Amino acid sequence: APLIALARLLERQQRWEEALTVREQLAELTGNTRAVAHLLTILAERDVQQGEHSRALGRLQQALQQLPGCVPAAALLAKLQREGGNPPAAQQTLAALAAARPEMLHMVRDELVASFADNPGALRALCDAALQHPQGTWRVAKDYADWLKASDVNAAVAVLEAAQKKHPHAAEAAENLAQLYAETGHPAQALDAWNSFISHKTRTMMHYQCGNCGYRARQHFWRCPQCQRWDFVKPIY
Repeated sequence: APLIALARLLERQQRWEEALTVREQLAELTGNTRAVAHLLTILAERDVQQGEHSRALGRLQQALQQLPGCVPAAALLAKLQREGGNPPAAQQTLAALAAARPEMLHMVRDELVASFADNPGALRALCDAALQHPQGTWRVAKDYADWLKASDVNAAVAVLEAAQKKHPHAAEAAENLAQLYAETGHPAQALDAWNSFISHKTRTMMHYQCGNCGYRARQHFWRCPQCQRWDFVKPIY
């Protein structure tokens, strides 16, 4: 308990190196490396701002060793790999993230599109696999459909139709589906999409919940505002 209290104090004061040292001690005792991975990512972000890209790459790789599904670490590592002229490495980093945490794939949408710009077929395969995973969420479907509709509107409609059946509470997925129906000349189906959503949930539902303390929120937090645990807040399916 004293070490946890000290780590939280240091994090509130943004004394990241000292906080990391304490979190590493805690990880040795508990086996929980989530905080270590996120603190390494914070330090890597600072390294990038200071032009220390090599150091940042090392920290990010270490973060992903500690927590393979560390989303901000994977996103930043892929960005650095892509900007460094190595898109295949960036694609591999993001594919590993998709395999580890498919439910969080929507949080790296922009980097996915940028990193797979020269390989759209691989991006489609990655997104299709993520949606087939039991933890694949409507957020992934929504972003995938947004990307697809420019080249294959029928495929985008099919993605959102499947998402609405699996997640009838998802307002944004229903809205996108209704919009696509309207754009393709199917106003009756657009109305049906909204009616199906309204019959299940309202727009005010919470989207994320902490797996440790149960805290719920409409937005995502890497560190729970209530219990201060790192990387326990997950999407509500």
